[in-house]
Amino acid sequence: MILNFHIHYATQLGEQIIIFLKKGEKTETLHCQTYDGQHWIATLQLADKEPITYKYALQSESKTIEEHGAYRNLVLDKKMGSQAFLQDYWRPQDEPERSFFSAAFKDVIFGRKSTAASSSSVGSKGGQNTIVLQLYAAAIPPNLKFCVMGSHPSLGSWKRPVVLSDATFPLWKTELEWDGTSAEFEYKFAAYDPDNQQVVEWESGENRKLHFVFPAEKGNFLVRTDEQFRYDPHTRWRGAGMAIPVFSLRSNNGCGIGEFNDLKLVTDWAVKTGMKLVQTLPVNDTIATKTWTDSYPYAAISVFALHPLYVNLQSIAKLKNKADEARLNKAVAELNASETVDFEGVLKVKTEFLKLLFEQEKAAFFKDKTAQKFIADNADWLKPYAAFCHLRDLNGTTDFNAWPQYSTFSEQVITDLCSPKYKAFDEVALYFFIQYHAHLQLLGATNYARQHGVVLKGDLPIGIYRESCDAWVAPHLYNMDGQAGAPPDMYAVDGQNWGFPTYNWEVMAADGFGWWQQRMGKLAEYFDALRIDHILGFFRIWQIPTNQTEGTMGLFNPRLPYSRQDLANFGLHGPLDRYLQPYIRAHFLREMFGADTEFVVENFLEQTAPGVFRLRNFVDNQLKIKALFQNDKNFAKHKHLEKPLKRLVSEVLLLEEPTGFNPRITIHATQSYKDLSPHE
Repeated sequence: MILNFHIHYATQLGEQIIIFLKKGEKTETLHCQTYDGQHWIATLQLADKEPITYKYALQSESKTIEEHGAYRNLVLDKKMGSQAFLQDYWRPQDEPERSFFSAAFKDVIFGRKSTAASSSSVGSKGGQNTIVLQLYAAAIPPNLKFCVMGSHPSLGSWKRPVVLSDATFPLWKTELEWDGTSAEFEYKFAAYDPDNQQVVEWESGENRKLHFVFPAEKGNFLVRTDEQFRYDPHTRWRGAGMAIPVFSLRSNNGCGIGEFNDLKLVTDWAVKTGMKLVQTLPVNDTIATKTWTDSYPYAAISVFALHPLYVNLQSIAKLKNKADEARLNKAVAELNASETVDFEGVLKVKTEFLKLLFEQEKAAFFKDKTAQKFIADNADWLKPYAAFCHLRDLNGTTDFNAWPQYSTFSEQVITDLCSPKYKAFDEVALYFFIQYHAHLQLLGATNYARQHGVVLKGDLPIGIYRESCDAWVAPHLYNMDGQAGAPPDMYAVDGQNWGFPTYNWEVMAADGFGWWQQRMGKLAEYFDALRIDHILGFFRIWQIPTNQTEGTMGLFNPRLPYSRQDLANFGLHGPLDRYLQPYIRAHFLREMFGADTEFVVENFLEQTAPGVFRLRNFVDNQLKIKALFQNDKNFAKHKHLEKPLKRLVSEVLLLEEPTGFNPRITIHATQSYKDLSPHE
């Protein structure tokens, strides 16, 4: 059998359309030909009528750009003759319409509970050739279907709709049995209500046209695949949603805090109010210090592990010990009566009763094939996470650099701590147990939302926590000597410092961004859409040295620093100390420190020339200053001096690095800049 491909795409000189053909694990390339740079054709000889999987791409000397979406699938009908002709259109990556093919829309909002091949073959029963009309479109409510009408009797002569089959949604199709070798007609698609048997909306724009001549009287297939239903701008789909942290979804079924099961209640509410999306804040485990500060959802100790506090205890099992059950019920009642989330109280109760449930259920857990499969399937992150949590509990901190043993990760750590032979194995396995039930409960809420046409949307933080399992396991993936933040703006004049290490993109790229693929894959189990936190940071991020605390001392990564010659070209000649060192002069110290000026000069500064000072070594960067007022009781009553002292550190105009010099952000706000001569 011969397949004839045709696609219309206006190329430029040096560009070529190619077709990727998937055959099992292999991908072959078929080159197209053209006579005008717009109409591209290719021919493929097939030995049998196996399904064809293919995709178009634009190739040039510098790059190859694939069309949007998954590979196209063509199922070859056994009754097909010797030739099939495929008329396709390019699927652009950047059209807003393409968002409707994402999981959130295609599988949930517009998802079809059952797809059946409707009457998709029309026309003369004696037709010797076949025309297949296909529409690739996802944006249609589940209660409607697409239909087609046209100028030919086979298409109802513009009076009778031909309903398209949604059996291969989002690809809709119908077959027209065709007499003769020439086919010429106009047609349009429409949204159709099968319950009321009426057209709801015609697509906008001009009629679509088909003009084709078959090479023989019989045995030929023409497959025309059109792209997108052309909605009127005023009838385009619109939807509403809401965003809320899981911990705020408190119900009487919970234990003083919102839980994964409560997402089902929110789904019910969303259905009643007509909302289509529920967005959560990040749902990963944040338990680092075991204090209320762990309530911050953007500092997870694992980007893979789910938060233990969102697990519903009663859904795991009923406590068999009546005294324990009574204590749990009492604790639940007290925590639920609180007007606010008592994070530390919830943590204490859930930690205690999760351990009791594990002790009660562990024999069955270790025999449960589904649970053991979960552990095996997620071992890459689950075992390091469980070991990390055990070491956190053992050492009282997530700062792995301070651990006396296992501070440096290795596979031996996992071998030692995740072996049933390890004396404290149950303390490690507890976290397998918790993660398994967290997984079941969140996945249950996800499936419930999907079944009700509601999208659960997750939140992917820009950074990882510096003292996290992720940093312990693979510190080479991150720039541990830097910290992410934001440059100064009108809302934060000193900028922002989030404390997270930035990503080492070069190292991550070496294995095809495997860490990101694993992370995204895990999130996709539970969420059909994602908010990517500070997405600009994936292209350019504000990075602050770890010995500074304010965003004013940061630099863009990546960046292009000035060379020494660049500065000379600008007119900066000679020594650069005036611009590189903190500019501290007597004439503005009193304005900054007021009555404390003499105390500051005496304790923190050294005079290097009349009216010229420098910071003493123990306060020559912002981190040292922060630590001094945090840890030294002698300076506790002078805490108000911390901020202006940090400002002195940032009184520089240039930041030096091995490859050059960078102007300090917002230099115009410094006293150093104000004191420059007009020329400078």
